[in-house]
Amino acid sequence: MKTTYVKLMSFIAVFAILFSSCDDVDKTLNSNDKTVAEYVAQNPNLSILFAALEKTDLTNTLYTEGTYTVFAPTDEAFTLYLDANGYASIEDVETSVLTQILLNHVIGSEYSLQSLPANGYVKTLGKGTASATNTLSMHINIADALVTLNGKSTVSEQLGWSNIKLNNGILHIVDDVVTLPTIIDHVKANNAFNTLETVLTSTSGSFGDQSAVLNTLTTNASPLTLFAPANTAFTAATTGTGFAVGATASQVSTVLRYHVVAGNNLSTGLLQDQSFATYTTPAQNVSIDLVGGAKVVDQEENKGSVFAADIQCSNGVIHGVSRVLQPTL
Repeated sequence: MKTTYVKLMSFIAVFAILFSSCDDVDKTLNSNDKTVAEYVAQNPNLSILFAALEKTDLTNTLYTEGTYTVFAPTDEAFTLYLDANGYASIEDVETSVLTQILLNHVIGSEYSLQSLPANGYVKTLGKGTASATNTLSMHINIADALVTLNGKSTVSEQLGWSNIKLNNGILHIVDDVVTLPTIIDHVKANNAFNTLETVLTSTSGSFGDQSAVLNTLTTNASPLTLFAPANTAFTAATTGTGFAVGATASQVSTVLRYHVVAGNNLSTGLLQDQSFATYTTPAQNVSIDLVGGAKVVDQEENKGSVFAADIQCSNGVIHGVSRVLQPTL
């Protein structure tokens, strides 16, 4: 009887220790007494992220006071990124590149999932090569309680971790690494540009092969500005596509190139009646009208209102416009 009692008491003692240990872990991972860096360091699912923060010396930043929002990729997400880009480990990623990728997961103010724009943009702390002053834009889409970042990374449903309040910000765990978005990435991310995406990525059919224009927007050595027509702009045009009836692939290409100009032209630097040479051959110009709100004016004096300005990409900037601009074909 005594032996049974001793075993029972031993079991209760062990159970109490285990329960206490689990409780301590729970407090460690969910305490607003912890900084973002401390939380990441103590979460076994974020070990690669912590190694990346250490490699880039960003750990100290996330230990300090602040009001950060951090989207934290899981180890699985980082492993997929490393495999896709031919890296054996996080140590193989160039430090300068990794630094900007990590900063692209950080916003300088606090956002719960509920306070993020349902279909809009926030500014991260990351920078591409196109602008030294305008940090990268992150597109937020919220549909059916699912939050998607730049059209690819979502707040992790598997782990169920979001709105983790820490003493220097809020952390959300995500299922993909949010790489530095190009112009095409941002076109694809925003559903308002679905028709433009269809035309830009066309390789056959009624729009013909537009891979040359797509390649320009993807690989051009210098920054570019894209005046991006919304879906409604295409719908409002004669054929529902923004192109003349029976337009050839070459004419479609000319229309697309007419929306592209050189430079990372931010709205703050635009001037009344300023003219830009577009990427058509030969070059045709568009101009700027700032009276009553920013508008882009084509050679027929049609005006496309800017409804989304300064969408910063790693290789340029996008301004969403309300109409398809018409060049001479």
